[in-house]
Parts: sequence; C-alpha cells; structure tokens
Amino acid sequence: MRVLFANKARGALAQLPPPLHLLLLLTPLAVLQVANLAAGEGFAYTLDDPYIHLTLARNIHGGHYGINAGEWSSPSSSILWPFLLAPFAPLPGYQYVPLVLNLLFTAAALTVLYAFIRQQFNRPTAAAFGALCMAIGTNLYGLAFTGLEHSLQVLLVIIITTRYCRTNLDNVFWVALVLLPLVRYEGFAISLPLCAYAWHAGYRRASLGACAAMIGTCGGFSVFLLMHGLPLLPSSVLAKTDLKGLATIVQNVVDNAVSEPALFLLVVGLAAYFFHQRRWHQYFVLFASAVFFYAFGKCGGFGRYEVFFVMFVLLQAVYWWMRALHGTSRAQDARWVLRPMVWSLVCFLPLLIATMWTPTGSSNIYRQQVQMGEIARRLAAPVAVNDLGVVSLRAQAYVLDLWGLGSIEALSLRKGDPSFQWLDEFMSSKNVDVAFVYDSWITPHPPRWIRVGELVLPGRRITPASDVVSLYATNEAAASRLREVLLQFSASSPLAGSMTRIF
Repeated sequence: MRVLFANKARGALAQLPPPLHLLLLLTPLAVLQVANLAAGEGFAYTLDDPYIHLTLARNIHGGHYGINAGEWSSPSSSILWPFLLAPFAPLPGYQYVPLVLNLLFTAAALTVLYAFIRQQFNRPTAAAFGALCMAIGTNLYGLAFTGLEHSLQVLLVIIITTRYCRTNLDNVFWVALVLLPLVRYEGFAISLPLCAYAWHAGYRRASLGACAAMIGTCGGFSVFLLMHGLPLLPSSVLAKTDLKGLATIVQNVVDNAVSEPALFLLVVGLAAYFFHQRRWHQYFVLFASAVFFYAFGKCGGFGRYEVFFVMFVLLQAVYWWMRALHGTSRAQDARWVLRPMVWSLVCFLPLLIATMWTPTGSSNIYRQQVQMGEIARRLAAPVAVNDLGVVSLRAQAYVLDLWGLGSIEALSLRKGDPSFQWLDEFMSSKNVDVAFVYDSWITPHPPRWIRVGELVLPGRRITPASDVVSLYATNEAAASRLREVLLQFSASSPLAGSMTRIF
C-alpha cells in the first residue's frame, strides 16, 4: 500500500509544471495586477459585486445573513462563497481576501490544465504553452480580479472535466461535482448530467450520494431563506432572471448562442463528432449540459458567466482532438496537437476582450464605486442606491438597495412596477432621504427629489452601468447635509475634485 501511494505521489509530482513553466503560466496575473494599479489611483476589483459579498460575509461572521443588521436578505448568487470569506472578516486587509483566494484558485487551475495536457502530450514546454493559450482565451486570468466565485467555479470544472474525460471518477471528482452547484447554481448544468452518466456507468452509490448531497444542501439553503421570509432562490438570482415561459426561454437560448457564437459552434461540432463515433455517453452529457446552460444560463457579466461552460466544452474538445491524433504521424507534432488550444485564443472574443479591459474595469470601479463608498462613509446617514457595491461595505449607516439585491421588498416592488412610482413612499418608510443612482436606471425619479451633485467617471467606461452617478436628497435639510459632505469630499484629492459636480 505504501509503495502504491508513493508511486502515485511521484506520478502526480512529475506532472507539475517546472518552475520556469509555472512562472510563464503565472506571468499574466502579475502583468494584469501591475496594469490594474497603473490604470488607477488604487486597487479595486473589476466589478462592484465582490464588495456585496464582502459585506454579506462580514455580517455572517457576526451571526446575521444580510446587508443591513436586523434585515434578512440574500444578495449573493453563490451559497458557498460568502461563507468561505466569512472567517477572514476580522483580519486587516479583509477586502483583499477574494483576490488572494482567486490567485490561489487560478494557480491551481493552471496546474491541473498543464498536467492534463502533458498526460496526453508529454512535452512540458508545449503543455505550458497550450495551458497558457486556453487560460488567456477563456479569461481565466481576468476572472481572478473580479473578486467573485468564478475562479473557484472554473477550477472545479477543470478538475471534474479532466477526470471525466479519462474516466477517473475518484473521490476528488465527486467532491468537486458536489461543490460545483454550491459555488454557483448553474453548476447543476454539469453536475446532474454527469451524475446520470456515472449511474449508468456503474457508480450508482456514488452518483446517488452526490445527487443527495447537492440537492439536500441547496434545498436546505432554500428552506433557510424561506424561514427568514425570503424566496427560495437568492434575490441576486431572481433580479437577473426573467424566464416567464417558453418564449423567453427560447429567446434566452438565442441570446446565449449569439453572444458566444464560437461556443455554440463548438458544442454543435463536438456533439456531431460524438454522434458519428457512437459515443452515446459523451453525447448525452454534452447535450444535456448544453440544454441546461442555453435555456437557463447566461453569457456576459464582463466575461464571467459562461466561462465555466466554455471550459467544460473546450477541455472535451481538446481531449478528443488529441485522442483522434493518436496513432497518426501528427501525434507528436506540436503544431497539430496544440491547434484547438491556440484557436481558443481568438475564438471566444468576448472573453479575450474582457481580459484586455481588466485594468480599465478596475480603474472604473475605483474611480466611481469606491468614491461613492467614501461619500457614504463621510455622510454617515442612511442612503439609497441602485448599484449596491462598495457603498454597502463602507457606509456607516443603513443602505437601501433600490434594485433589489439587498432588499426583497425593493425587488418585489420593482418587478411589479418598473416605473418606480413606489420609490418616494418606499424610501420614506425606511427613513432614507439621500439617493445615489444612475438616472438611466430610475426614470422618472420622484419630482420632489433635489439634485445635489454628480460623480462623473473620467476616462473610458467599461464595467459601471453609467458614466454619471446622480446624488439626490428628498428634502432641503438632507440636501444641505449632502452638499456639505460633497464640498469636503471634492477638496480631499485631485481625483475627487475633478469628478465631482455640486449644484
């Protein structure tokens, strides 16, 4: 037994990238981080969403699930991610924890990718180059700087898919399969078809246990939400979902196919290959997962929503491409073996573009959302927002989310009346008399609102929803207080002075 374990350990270590190749694989992370810092005046994630998770995780550590104390809410699309962050909440530098975790998850994903390619094509440099191409082409590096759970999601998908391709359904495979939907619900699109495949392949006890664990955990979380007066699914899922019937599902399929045409063509081509080769198990898994993803999933979100499925399909394509070359004169020709990996560099253009715009996205969030958070901190009074983000983390008072991620009441009102006729009365009921909003999101705003100022984003806009954040008060006293804070804020730094308009 010891000899067997030692041999397995040596075999695993042999597949790890040598130091030089590991440095090559990690270099884009360092380049992006330097570019992020160079593009702005300080560090920020490329989206405002991770700051919502940081706020939620901080409150979880304090024994409450929600954005505001005493008010239950479910603003996270991930069950697991906030709980993963929560133990670090008391530490200094807490806001950097998602970045550190994502860098570790990205390094692990690159290592597994490298090992997978090298097992099929035992040339270390070529394996490193192939992994690098796939990582760049699928926005794996850019995901780390979103501060969200997608780096962990993609790592789990890589672990699952590389083992599935080699029919190595070991304990690591099953753990990753169970965790995937807990990281993000759309993981069911992969986990459920693979459980069905494993059941048919003879892994009946393991597949039944995995299904029970996934459904039991997600179902238990839904019961927890229901017990606290919330819907069965998180507000963040409901706010971004509008599938009311067959017509909207068909439209979602079309939208996803158009958003990533190369992915759709790859799915169709790989399915045709499996059908032609009579590989019915592989055909079923691909077909079922594609149906789930295209019907209920989503592309976009600054190159993050679809990455897990892109990686799932691409890894299968790479594996079967290399299998098809076995026994031919091209099996040892890197120019042929690496073709699908190199093609991935340019095929998934929205993902490549997201990687390229990562530094600018980070700068956008720092120059807009972080500055909003600073104004809210200085104001130290209840504030309403329609883009929760940094304000939820920095504010010293109640934060009312008008879009509904942090308030199920606001979400229900917005879904019922998108014209926002309810807005003034709703804010009054919460004793909130200041609002930081995008005018394009809330039209028309209540007539008694007083426009006190604006934050105008300098430079090109990539990730925020608008260039301009309008700062309103609902009465003269609140307007006077907000105007005083804006005057102090605008004098605090050259950036603040250049982007603040006070009326």
